Amino acid sequence: MFFLNRLREGFELFDDSEVDLAAHRVEHIRLSQVRVRSKLAPSCDYLIKPPGAKEAPDVLACVQSQGLEQTLMRSAFNIVEATVTLYFLPVGTKKRGRAAHIELKQAGISNLRDLTEDEAKLAELLLQAWGVMERSLGTADLEEAEAPAEQPH
Repeated sequence: MFFLNRLREGFELFDDSEVDLAAHRVEHIRLSQVRVRSKLAPSCDYLIKPPGAKEAPDVLACVQSQGLEQTLMRSAFNIVEATVTLYFLPVGTKKRGRAAHIELKQAGISNLRDLTEDEAKLAELLLQAWGVMERSLGTADLEEAEAPAEQPH
């Protein structure tokens, strides 16, 4: 399960996160699309999808500029689907960098498997740093969790 409502806070990474965006050549992060669902009856969905250009305002900037932030991005609605776009710096002589679209649904469905291995690892680290995805147990954590407790003599 993804905690998509945490995307409302933006993409600030705190000092304790282990994600070095410069090392991954990330130039820009953008919330490029969300679907919100009303909490109250009658239930309805709203798709918020600003223009797709990298320089265009993202979802958060659009709803704020339209005066809809309190209505659509706060207590009356839950984010049920989101697309986060990562824009990477160009490599070599290329004029444009590539983009990776991370598509997430509240129920835990995503396109992480469709991304390259490096993009998927970066996406998971970012989602964990933003609190959208819980940290999975690593191999060392699993071994420690499965190890039998020592019995006192």
